Amino acid sequence: MTAPIEIDGKLTQLVSDRAQVKIAVAGGDKWTVRAAAGPTGTVTAVTKVGDIIYLLAGPDENTQTLWRTDLASIR
Repeated sequence: MTAPIEIDGKLTQLVSDRAQVKIAVAGGDKWTVRAAAGPTGTVTAVTKVGDIIYLLAGPDENTQTLWRTDLASIR
């Protein structure tokens, strides 16, 4: 599992669930989880640079896809 990032003051985790990338957002003592329109496979790296999120995912360590999106797309 990759390190969480902060979006709009909320702890946000981009994770894999059966090869589907999902966005999990902490809200108090509960998490909201939804599918992301992005790459498939295991999430291996996530970083936030300004208003851009970069995510690396793929079926194995030799086949990875770099996904780039802005914060507005995953809010």
